Amino acid sequence: MRHSNFPRTASSLALTLLSALACARHSRSMFQPAPGAVRLVLQDSADAVLSAAERAISDEGIPIRLTDRGRRFVESRRIDIGTFSDRSSTEALPAAERLVIYRFFVRTDLGGTVLYGEAVTQPTGTEVRTMERMVSDEHPAHAVLSRMIDNVQKHLSDR
Repeated sequence: MRHSNFPRTASSLALTLLSALACARHSRSMFQPAPGAVRLVLQDSADAVLSAAERAISDEGIPIRLTDRGRRFVESRRIDIGTFSDRSSTEALPAAERLVIYRFFVRTDLGGTVLYGEAVTQPTGTEVRTMERMVSDEHPAHAVLSRMIDNVQKHLSDR
């Protein structure tokens, strides 16, 4: 006697659909800063701020993966923070938390130009954007992000 796989197939399909809906509800656009991103209001033009952010990433020796001038966005390649920070501060980090991406988003507002900076990891080691998390203030990548933001301001004042 053959048993139908319909109930099992239907329940698998329902679980897959529910998972997809949950991810869609929590996903964020690639052009939206992560919760906890550093925010800085500047009086310079959006183009100047974006150029300064590109320079600040390059100042650290970190390669840029993508710049979108239309959406005012710049992103570094994924790097192992252990190669850019004091090794003693990164040895205890799990492998997935050592891999960091830096991003800057530039927005215009009535009061000026807003720069958002983020350093994100994917603790699960996946490529899924919804799993990205802003690093904590104690994470070595946060110190690098702070230097980058200082350098953005320096580049803008040197103009």
